[in-house]
Amino acid sequence: MKKIKINLLIFFLMLMVGCSQVTKDKSLKNEEKKLIRVIETEEVNLPVTLNYKGFVSYEDLKKYSFKLSGMIKKIYVTEGQYVKKGDPLAKLDDKDINYGLNVAKLQLDAAKAQYDKAIKGATKQEKIKLR
Repeated sequence: MKKIKINLLIFFLMLMVGCSQVTKDKSLKNEEKKLIRVIETEEVNLPVTLNYKGFVSYEDLKKYSFKLSGMIKKIYVTEGQYVKKGDPLAKLDDKDINYGLNVAKLQLDAAKAQYDKAIKGATKQEKIKLR
């Protein structure tokens, strides 16, 4: 029985509080009306720049190098640029490489000549010189 009385008391208090707010709303209607100005808004796209401080780390470190050493003649990419497999990254100056290739070809020709000479044997003129 006490619970019912308490519940009824709470219900009436809530009803009174609710009614008092209705009277406040009526009193607001009687106040002076204020003039307002309406402005139309426009949608504007502005660039968004976000600045953050922090540490950046990498998942996979890739180290690239040339098979031959030499001076770099031209670099085709910039730092941070995305590249695909097969894209040239840099070009070496090929003057020294071509010089080394020509020297190697001459050494190969000389070695072939000595080999042929060893297989065929000495010529008559070489035999005369040896005596």
